[in-house]
Amino acid sequence: MISVIIPVYNSAEYLEKCLFSVCSQTYGDLEIIIINDGSNDNSDAICVDWKNKDNRIRYFLRENQGQGAARNFGVSVAKGEYLTFLDSDDWWDSQFAELMLEMAGKWDADVTLCDINYVNDRETECSAIRFPDDKPLCANDDPDIINRARTFLWGKLYRSSFYKGLGIEQTSGMFEDLAIVPLIIAKAKRICRVAKPLHYYLRNRKGSMTDQYKDINELINSLQALKEGFKKHGVFDHYYEALKKLAFSQVRYTIRKFNCLKEDNPNKLAEIKARLFRFMDREYPGWVNMDGKRVCVIGSDEQAETIRFLLFDDERLTILPEPVTDFSCERFDYVFTDLPTGLTVAERWDLADKILYEIQKKGGRPV
Repeated sequence: MISVIIPVYNSAEYLEKCLFSVCSQTYGDLEIIIINDGSNDNSDAICVDWKNKDNRIRYFLRENQGQGAARNFGVSVAKGEYLTFLDSDDWWDSQFAELMLEMAGKWDADVTLCDINYVNDRETECSAIRFPDDKPLCANDDPDIINRARTFLWGKLYRSSFYKGLGIEQTSGMFEDLAIVPLIIAKAKRICRVAKPLHYYLRNRKGSMTDQYKDINELINSLQALKEGFKKHGVFDHYYEALKKLAFSQVRYTIRKFNCLKEDNPNKLAEIKARLFRFMDREYPGWVNMDGKRVCVIGSDEQAETIRFLLFDDERLTILPEPVTDFSCERFDYVFTDLPTGLTVAERWDLADKILYEIQKKGGRPV
Protein backbone atom coordinates (compact mmCIF):
# COMPACT_ATOMS: atom_id res chain seq x y z
CA MET A 1 0.00 0.00 0.00
CA ILE A 2 1.09 3.57 -0.74
CA SER A 3 0.29 6.35 1.73
CA VAL A 4 -0.33 9.62 -0.11
CA ILE A 5 0.16 12.67 2.12
CA ILE A 6 -1.63 15.82 0.92
CA PRO A 7 -1.42 19.00 3.03
CA VAL A 8 -4.14 21.50 2.15
CA TYR A 9 -4.21 25.22 2.80
CA ASN A 10 -6.58 27.57 0.94
CA SER A 11 -6.31 25.69 -2.34
CA ALA A 12 -10.00 25.20 -3.14
CA GLU A 13 -9.46 26.45 -6.68
CA TYR A 14 -7.09 23.55 -7.45
CA LEU A 15 -8.14 20.85 -5.02
CA GLU A 16 -10.72 19.04 -7.17
CA LYS A 17 -8.16 18.40 -9.91
CA CYS A 18 -5.57 17.24 -7.38
CA LEU A 19 -7.87 14.79 -5.59
CA PHE A 20 -9.39 13.47 -8.80
CA SER A 21 -5.89 12.64 -10.09
CA VAL A 22 -5.16 10.62 -6.94
CA CYS A 23 -8.50 8.84 -6.61
CA SER A 24 -8.48 7.78 -10.27
CA GLN A 25 -5.04 6.12 -10.22
CA THR A 26 -4.62 2.86 -12.11
CA TYR A 27 -3.08 1.40 -8.92
CA GLY A 28 -5.77 1.35 -6.31
CA ASP A 29 -4.19 0.23 -3.01
CA LEU A 30 -3.80 3.75 -1.66
CA GLU A 31 -4.17 5.36 1.74
CA ILE A 32 -5.01 8.99 0.95
CA ILE A 33 -4.17 11.21 3.94
CA ILE A 34 -5.51 14.75 3.60
CA ILE A 35 -4.47 17.27 6.26
CA ASN A 36 -6.42 20.54 6.12
CA ASP A 37 -4.04 23.01 7.75
CA GLY A 38 -6.64 25.52 8.92
CA SER A 39 -7.92 26.66 5.52
CA ASN A 40 -10.43 29.51 5.54
CA ASP A 41 -11.73 29.02 2.01
CA ASN A 42 -13.93 26.22 0.66
CA SER A 43 -11.24 23.55 1.00
CA ASP A 44 -12.94 21.82 3.93
CA ALA A 45 -16.20 21.25 2.04
CA ILE A 46 -14.30 19.84 -0.95
CA CYS A 47 -12.28 17.47 1.25
CA VAL A 48 -15.38 16.24 3.08
CA ASP A 49 -17.16 15.65 -0.22
CA TRP A 50 -14.26 13.56 -1.53
CA LYS A 51 -13.99 11.64 1.76
CA ASN A 52 -17.66 10.69 1.40
CA LYS A 53 -17.04 9.49 -2.15
CA ASP A 54 -13.84 7.48 -1.53
CA ASN A 55 -13.33 5.33 1.57
CA ARG A 56 -9.56 5.29 1.06
CA ILE A 57 -9.42 8.91 2.23
CA ARG A 58 -8.48 9.76 5.81
CA TYR A 59 -9.28 13.41 6.47
CA PHE A 60 -7.84 15.53 9.29
CA LEU A 61 -8.81 19.13 10.01
CA ARG A 62 -6.25 20.97 12.15
CA GLU A 63 -5.34 24.47 13.23
CA ASN A 64 -2.86 26.18 10.95
CA GLN A 65 0.70 25.12 11.76
CA GLY A 66 2.32 25.20 8.33
CA GLN A 67 2.92 22.71 5.55
CA GLY A 68 5.89 21.04 7.22
CA ALA A 69 3.93 20.29 10.38
CA ALA A 70 1.04 18.93 8.31
CA ARG A 71 3.38 16.63 6.42
CA ASN A 72 4.99 15.44 9.67
CA PHE A 73 1.56 14.55 11.01
CA GLY A 74 0.75 12.70 7.80
CA VAL A 75 3.93 10.64 8.12
CA SER A 76 3.13 9.82 11.76
CA VAL A 77 -0.24 8.27 10.87
CA ALA A 78 0.77 6.68 7.54
CA LYS A 79 0.42 2.89 7.40
CA GLY A 80 1.64 2.15 3.87
CA GLU A 81 4.79 0.26 2.90
CA TYR A 82 5.60 3.30 0.74
CA LEU A 83 4.73 6.95 1.13
CA THR A 84 4.66 9.96 -1.14
CA PHE A 85 3.77 13.63 -0.90
CA LEU A 86 1.53 15.73 -3.13
CA ASP A 87 0.85 19.46 -2.84
CA SER A 88 -2.82 20.33 -3.14
CA ASP A 89 -2.33 22.56 -6.19
CA ASP A 90 -0.45 19.86 -8.14
CA TRP A 91 -1.71 16.66 -9.72
CA TRP A 92 -0.58 13.28 -11.06
CA ASP A 93 -0.63 11.33 -14.27
CA SER A 94 -3.10 8.46 -13.84
CA GLN A 95 -0.19 5.95 -13.76
CA PHE A 96 1.95 7.73 -11.16
CA ALA A 97 1.40 5.21 -8.37
CA GLU A 98 1.50 2.15 -10.64
CA LEU A 99 4.72 3.00 -12.46
CA MET A 100 6.53 4.36 -9.42
CA LEU A 101 5.71 1.28 -7.35
CA GLU A 102 6.68 -1.03 -10.20
CA MET A 103 10.09 0.62 -10.53
CA ALA A 104 10.66 0.71 -6.76
CA GLY A 105 9.96 -3.02 -6.59
CA LYS A 106 12.12 -3.82 -9.59
CA TRP A 107 15.22 -2.23 -8.03
CA ASP A 108 14.32 -2.61 -4.33
CA ALA A 109 14.76 1.17 -4.08
CA ASP A 110 14.52 3.40 -1.03
CA VAL A 111 13.62 6.37 -3.24
CA THR A 112 12.03 6.40 -6.69
CA LEU A 113 11.87 9.56 -8.80
CA CYS A 114 9.98 10.54 -11.91
CA ASP A 115 10.28 13.30 -14.48
CA ILE A 116 8.20 16.45 -13.96
CA ASN A 117 5.80 18.53 -16.01
CA TYR A 118 6.07 22.23 -15.12
CA VAL A 119 2.77 23.95 -15.85
CA ASN A 120 2.02 27.66 -16.18
CA ASP A 121 -0.60 29.77 -17.93
CA ARG A 122 1.05 29.44 -21.33
CA GLU A 123 2.58 25.99 -21.60
CA THR A 124 3.55 22.66 -20.08
CA GLU A 125 7.26 21.90 -20.06
CA CYS A 126 8.68 18.45 -19.38
CA SER A 127 11.79 18.42 -17.21
CA ALA A 128 13.73 15.15 -17.16
CA ILE A 129 15.63 14.07 -14.06
CA ARG A 130 19.31 13.59 -14.87
CA PHE A 131 19.26 9.90 -13.88
CA PRO A 132 19.44 6.74 -15.98
CA ASP A 133 16.24 4.72 -16.19
CA ASP A 134 17.86 1.29 -16.47
CA LYS A 135 19.69 0.94 -13.17
CA PRO A 136 19.61 2.18 -9.56
CA LEU A 137 22.10 4.73 -8.24
CA CYS A 138 23.64 5.40 -4.85
CA ALA A 139 24.77 8.88 -3.81
CA ASN A 140 27.44 7.43 -1.56
CA ASP A 141 29.21 6.28 -4.73
CA ASP A 142 28.59 9.58 -6.57
CA PRO A 143 27.88 12.46 -4.14
CA ASP A 144 26.85 14.79 -6.97
CA ILE A 145 23.63 12.78 -7.27
CA ILE A 146 22.19 15.07 -4.58
CA ASN A 147 22.38 17.87 -7.17
CA ARG A 148 20.51 15.93 -9.81
CA ALA A 149 17.65 14.48 -7.77
CA ARG A 150 15.82 17.82 -7.34
CA THR A 151 15.18 19.34 -3.95
CA PHE A 152 11.39 18.78 -4.08
CA LEU A 153 9.89 16.33 -1.60
CA TRP A 154 7.04 15.62 -4.03
CA GLY A 155 7.52 13.69 -7.28
CA LYS A 156 9.18 10.86 -5.34
CA LEU A 157 8.14 7.57 -3.76
CA TYR A 158 9.81 6.63 -0.45
CA ARG A 159 10.07 3.29 1.31
CA SER A 160 8.27 4.12 4.56
CA SER A 161 10.69 2.27 6.84
CA PHE A 162 13.61 4.13 5.23
CA TYR A 163 11.99 7.57 5.45
CA LYS A 164 10.74 7.16 9.02
CA GLY A 165 14.07 5.65 10.07
CA LEU A 166 15.86 8.90 9.21
CA GLY A 167 13.91 10.69 11.96
CA ILE A 168 13.36 13.74 9.79
CA GLU A 169 11.15 16.54 11.10
CA GLN A 170 10.13 19.01 8.43
CA THR A 171 9.92 22.70 9.18
CA SER A 172 7.30 25.01 7.68
CA GLY A 173 8.62 27.68 5.35
CA MET A 174 9.34 28.56 1.76
CA PHE A 175 12.39 26.30 1.47
CA GLU A 176 11.49 23.40 3.78
CA ASP A 177 12.12 20.77 1.09
CA LEU A 178 15.63 22.06 0.46
CA ALA A 179 16.52 21.50 4.12
CA ILE A 180 15.90 17.74 3.97
CA VAL A 181 15.61 16.24 0.47
CA PRO A 182 19.36 16.16 -0.41
CA LEU A 183 20.01 14.34 2.88
CA ILE A 184 17.27 11.81 2.11
CA ILE A 185 18.91 11.19 -1.27
CA ALA A 186 22.35 10.90 0.35
CA LYS A 187 21.18 8.27 2.83
CA ALA A 188 19.28 6.11 0.31
CA LYS A 189 21.03 2.88 -0.64
CA ARG A 190 19.24 2.64 -3.99
CA ILE A 191 17.56 5.40 -6.01
CA CYS A 192 15.83 4.79 -9.33
CA ARG A 193 13.92 6.78 -11.94
CA VAL A 194 10.77 6.42 -13.98
CA ALA A 195 11.55 8.17 -17.27
CA LYS A 196 8.08 9.67 -17.69
CA PRO A 197 6.68 13.02 -16.48
CA LEU A 198 4.17 11.68 -13.97
CA HIS A 199 3.93 14.72 -11.68
CA TYR A 200 2.37 18.02 -12.77
CA TYR A 201 3.75 21.00 -10.86
CA LEU A 202 1.78 24.24 -11.08
CA ARG A 203 4.26 27.08 -11.25
CA ASN A 204 3.67 30.58 -9.90
CA ARG A 205 0.11 30.25 -8.69
CA LYS A 206 -0.94 33.36 -6.82
CA GLY A 207 -0.30 32.99 -3.12
CA SER A 208 1.83 29.84 -3.38
CA MET A 209 4.76 29.43 -1.02
CA THR A 210 7.32 29.56 -3.84
CA ASP A 211 5.78 32.80 -5.15
CA GLN A 212 6.27 34.80 -1.96
CA TYR A 213 10.00 35.00 -1.23
CA LYS A 214 9.23 37.24 1.73
CA ASP A 215 12.46 36.74 3.60
CA ILE A 216 15.80 35.63 2.22
CA ASN A 217 16.63 34.41 5.73
CA GLU A 218 14.46 31.36 5.08
CA LEU A 219 16.73 30.26 2.25
CA ILE A 220 19.82 30.80 4.37
CA ASN A 221 18.23 28.96 7.32
CA SER A 222 17.33 25.99 5.12
CA LEU A 223 20.82 25.80 3.63
CA GLN A 224 22.23 25.95 7.16
CA ALA A 225 19.81 23.27 8.36
CA LEU A 226 20.80 21.08 5.42
CA LYS A 227 24.46 21.40 6.34
CA GLU A 228 23.73 20.58 9.98
CA GLY A 229 21.69 17.55 8.92
CA PHE A 230 24.62 16.14 6.98
CA LYS A 231 26.88 16.74 9.97
CA LYS A 232 24.42 15.04 12.31
CA HIS A 233 24.39 11.95 10.11
CA GLY A 234 28.20 11.97 9.86
CA VAL A 235 28.39 12.42 6.08
CA PHE A 236 29.17 16.13 5.68
CA ASP A 237 32.83 15.72 4.72
CA HIS A 238 31.98 13.11 2.08
CA TYR A 239 29.38 15.42 0.50
CA TYR A 240 31.15 18.75 1.02
CA GLU A 241 31.85 19.56 -2.65
CA ALA A 242 28.38 18.46 -3.75
CA LEU A 243 26.78 20.57 -1.00
CA LYS A 244 28.87 23.57 -1.98
CA LYS A 245 27.65 23.27 -5.56
CA LEU A 246 24.08 22.83 -4.40
CA ALA A 247 24.31 25.97 -2.26
CA PHE A 248 25.82 27.88 -5.20
CA SER A 249 22.94 26.80 -7.43
CA GLN A 250 20.34 27.94 -4.91
CA VAL A 251 22.07 31.29 -4.39
CA ARG A 252 22.42 31.81 -8.14
CA TYR A 253 18.77 30.95 -8.82
CA THR A 254 17.56 33.27 -6.06
CA ILE A 255 19.65 36.23 -7.20
CA ARG A 256 18.51 35.80 -10.79
CA LYS A 257 14.92 35.79 -9.55
CA PHE A 258 15.51 39.03 -7.68
CA ASN A 259 17.29 40.79 -10.55
CA CYS A 260 13.97 42.49 -11.27
CA LEU A 261 14.93 44.82 -8.38
CA LYS A 262 17.94 46.08 -10.31
CA GLU A 263 16.26 49.25 -11.55
CA ASP A 264 13.43 49.75 -9.06
CA ASN A 265 15.29 48.92 -5.86
CA PRO A 266 19.02 48.39 -6.46
CA ASN A 267 19.82 48.77 -2.75
CA LYS A 268 17.53 45.83 -1.92
CA LEU A 269 19.20 43.67 -4.56
CA ALA A 270 22.64 44.62 -3.22
CA GLU A 271 21.51 43.69 0.30
CA ILE A 272 20.20 40.30 -0.86
CA LYS A 273 23.46 39.56 -2.66
CA ALA A 274 25.55 40.60 0.33
CA ARG A 275 23.65 38.36 2.72
CA LEU A 276 23.83 35.34 0.42
CA PHE A 277 27.51 35.89 -0.36
CA ARG A 278 28.35 36.22 3.34
CA PHE A 279 26.70 32.87 3.92
CA MET A 280 28.73 31.24 1.13
CA ASP A 281 31.98 32.84 2.32
CA ARG A 282 31.36 31.59 5.86
CA GLU A 283 30.04 28.10 5.17
CA TYR A 284 31.75 27.18 1.89
CA PRO A 285 35.03 29.12 1.67
CA GLY A 286 36.68 28.89 -1.73
CA TRP A 287 33.40 28.91 -3.64
CA VAL A 288 33.50 30.66 -7.02
CA ASN A 289 31.70 34.01 -6.96
CA MET A 290 30.82 34.94 -10.54
CA ASP A 291 29.12 38.19 -9.54
CA GLY A 292 30.34 41.14 -11.60
CA LYS A 293 32.85 39.05 -13.54
CA ARG A 294 33.46 39.95 -17.17
CA VAL A 295 32.70 36.84 -19.17
CA CYS A 296 33.21 36.22 -22.88
CA VAL A 297 32.00 33.34 -25.02
CA ILE A 298 33.57 33.09 -28.44
CA GLY A 299 30.95 31.36 -30.50
CA SER A 300 27.17 31.39 -30.77
CA ASP A 301 24.33 32.32 -28.46
CA GLU A 302 23.53 28.61 -28.21
CA GLN A 303 27.01 27.95 -26.87
CA ALA A 304 26.64 30.80 -24.40
CA GLU A 305 23.54 29.13 -22.90
CA THR A 306 25.83 26.75 -20.99
CA ILE A 307 27.71 29.64 -19.40
CA ARG A 308 24.50 31.41 -18.40
CA PHE A 309 23.94 28.54 -15.95
CA LEU A 310 26.93 29.91 -14.00
CA LEU A 311 26.02 33.60 -13.94
CA PHE A 312 24.06 35.71 -11.48
CA ASP A 313 23.41 38.30 -14.18
CA ASP A 314 23.83 38.18 -17.98
CA GLU A 315 24.65 41.87 -18.40
CA ARG A 316 28.41 41.31 -18.24
CA LEU A 317 28.30 38.41 -20.68
CA THR A 318 29.79 39.17 -24.10
CA ILE A 319 29.24 36.86 -27.06
CA LEU A 320 31.70 37.26 -29.93
CA PRO A 321 30.92 35.32 -33.12
CA GLU A 322 33.79 33.55 -34.83
CA PRO A 323 36.14 34.42 -36.41
CA VAL A 324 37.33 36.98 -33.86
CA THR A 325 39.78 39.74 -34.80
CA ASP A 326 41.60 42.22 -32.55
CA PHE A 327 40.59 40.27 -29.49
CA SER A 328 42.02 41.28 -26.12
CA CYS A 329 41.79 38.58 -23.47
CA GLU A 330 42.65 41.10 -20.76
CA ARG A 331 39.22 42.70 -21.09
CA PHE A 332 37.63 39.65 -19.49
CA ASP A 333 37.90 37.61 -16.33
CA TYR A 334 36.79 34.43 -18.11
CA VAL A 335 36.94 33.48 -21.78
CA PHE A 336 35.26 30.34 -23.09
CA THR A 337 35.90 28.89 -26.53
CA ASP A 338 35.00 25.74 -28.47
CA LEU A 339 31.92 24.98 -26.40
CA PRO A 340 29.84 22.15 -27.91
CA THR A 341 26.51 22.69 -29.63
CA GLY A 342 23.43 20.50 -29.94
CA LEU A 343 23.25 19.78 -26.21
CA THR A 344 20.10 19.00 -24.31
CA VAL A 345 19.28 21.10 -21.26
CA ALA A 346 20.47 18.27 -19.01
CA GLU A 347 23.76 18.03 -20.94
CA ARG A 348 24.25 21.80 -20.64
CA TRP A 349 23.80 21.56 -16.89
CA ASP A 350 26.35 18.73 -16.70
CA LEU A 351 28.84 20.76 -18.73
CA ALA A 352 28.23 23.87 -16.62
CA ASP A 353 28.86 21.80 -13.47
CA LYS A 354 32.14 20.57 -14.93
CA ILE A 355 33.23 24.08 -15.93
CA LEU A 356 32.42 25.47 -12.47
CA TYR A 357 34.43 22.67 -10.87
CA GLU A 358 37.40 23.38 -13.15
CA ILE A 359 37.27 27.10 -12.32
CA GLN A 360 37.22 26.26 -8.64
CA LYS A 361 40.10 23.79 -8.99
CA LYS A 362 42.18 26.42 -10.76
CA GLY A 363 41.59 28.94 -8.02
CA GLY A 364 39.12 31.05 -9.97
CA ARG A 365 41.49 31.73 -12.86
CA PRO A 366 40.19 31.91 -16.44
CA VAL A 367 39.82 28.61 -18.27
